[in-house]
Amino acid sequence: MPRQTIRQAAGETQKEVRKAAKKGEAWAQFKLGVWHAEGNGLPANPEEAVQWYRKAAAQDYPLAQNNLGVMHARGEGVEADHAEAAKLYQKAAEQGHALAQCNLGWKYATGRGVAPNPAEAVKWFRAAADQSQPLALNNIGVMLSRGEGVKRDDPAAVQCFRQAAEQGQVLAQYNLGLMLATGRGVKANPTEAFKWLHTVAGKGEASAQFLLGSLYEQGEGATQNDTEAVRWYRAAAEQDHVAAQNNLGVMFARGRGVVKDSAEAVKWYRKAAQSGLLVAQDNLACKFADGEGVDRNAAEATRWFSLAAQEGSIGAQFALAQMYDHGDGVPADPAEAIKWHRAAATQGHAESNFILGVQYETGEGIPPDPAEAVKHYHAAADASHAGAQFNLAVMHEQGYGTERDEAQAAKLYEAATKQGLASAQCNLGAMYEQGRGVDQNEAQAAELYRAAAEQGLASAQYNLAVMLHQGRGVQPESPRQAAEWYHRAAHQGHCPALFTLGTMFDTGEGVEKNDREAVAWYRRAAEQGHAEAQMLLADRYAHGIGVPEDYVLAYHWFNRASAQGLEIAAENRHLIGRLLTSEQIDEAHRLTRGHLVA
Repeated sequence: MPRQTIRQAAGETQKEVRKAAKKGEAWAQFKLGVWHAEGNGLPANPEEAVQWYRKAAAQDYPLAQNNLGVMHARGEGVEADHAEAAKLYQKAAEQGHALAQCNLGWKYATGRGVAPNPAEAVKWFRAAADQSQPLALNNIGVMLSRGEGVKRDDPAAVQCFRQAAEQGQVLAQYNLGLMLATGRGVKANPTEAFKWLHTVAGKGEASAQFLLGSLYEQGEGATQNDTEAVRWYRAAAEQDHVAAQNNLGVMFARGRGVVKDSAEAVKWYRKAAQSGLLVAQDNLACKFADGEGVDRNAAEATRWFSLAAQEGSIGAQFALAQMYDHGDGVPADPAEAIKWHRAAATQGHAESNFILGVQYETGEGIPPDPAEAVKHYHAAADASHAGAQFNLAVMHEQGYGTERDEAQAAKLYEAATKQGLASAQCNLGAMYEQGRGVDQNEAQAAELYRAAAEQGLASAQYNLAVMLHQGRGVQPESPRQAAEWYHRAAHQGHCPALFTLGTMFDTGEGVEKNDREAVAWYRRAAEQGHAEAQMLLADRYAHGIGVPEDYVLAYHWFNRASAQGLEIAAENRHLIGRLLTSEQIDEAHRLTRGHLVA
């Protein structure tokens, strides 16, 4: 609470003032009170100040009533008594004393010594503001900006802040800078905001120093300058401004404006985290989890993530869920992981919604529920999560957990495709190739397959090879290029590509004919259970093409192909069996039972 101060008039001695005070002159009693309160020409003596203020206040001297109220409010020279302070402010305020009106408004705004009453606070702030009292102008601006005791009116708040700021009122200068920086009640003006905040920051106001650091960091209102940002963040941080402490930690962690120093980052994160700043708790937890600037300590990471998560930090909730998922720093606990994924998902965390979608779809850790999976995929897809867009598209395409809707599936694949997801590019390519959910367009299909194939997706490499092989969607037909893409897919173990590449080496289409290569690719496909590859491999053993003739292995591979329903394989097995002894047939069956590979 501000109190009235005075300057000693020229030629006016303490002796003269004291003489007048003893005669009962209120002005002199007030002046003695001020001198004793401030130690101005007299030893500071709050108790003596209270006695002289009281004498003047008893004569309804408003300046003394205000200052005596301040002494009661602060407990200086008298026991703290906010109710008594409010009564004294009221007496002075009713006589039109602007500072007392402002102080009385503050009492009603804060509910100290009186019942809180925002409307009454506004009334007294306005009375003082009408006299251009700068603190009252600031305070009425605050009430207008918050809509407390008066209808919210940001433009009017800005006007009040500006009037007070131009009188040098520090709080108003800060508030005006804030409104200009954020564009509240006035068109955003970073340059003017910077001017006001720089003025206040230079006076040591921590919040202004923090905002000034932010403007320098972002290059708003001033040339971007990380070194200056660090300077102002540090000034505020050293005054225990928690957001500045966190941001200073970020600058050290990233090496912006300072030499990168993870240990220094941890120091500042810890200070802010211990004050309860959620983002700092997150940041500190990450440092413990990663072992940057501090020894890795999963348990300590979990502790800080847990504190932030319980206060609603979405990032901490997700991180804590991951810790419980992997048993890192805490015993693995799928139920607890799901609990925190749910908390993060409720706040719109895309990855948590995606993970819950997968769990509901697969029944991993929770009973399967396709409809619930769709709900979570939808939430993540709306947040542009490519994996969720893809999975949701598959569910629409299959009618699983939702109505079958190929057009909607195509839209979702398209959304994921724009994010470069290879599996979505491949599936959308298939829809264009087949004319499902979209108009058939083989050229578009081939383009999408190529995009996914170039990312290394084996199924897309195979599909592109087929289009090139058959001359569909591309011109002209190109067996040689097709063989190149079959080869890429085959090297990833893609079974149809393995088989097709075998047939190309068998016939010399797109590659130089090579029986041994054909057998090698047939064998790899056969080992994955490809029935036609098994039959052709058997035929090569039966005729000694690309491999030494071996009726036992021929019987074995005919047998395996037959088991998959290939009648011709059964017939060939019967024919080759005529050339074998019973012992050789038994050996072939042993190979089949053990799925041994020669």
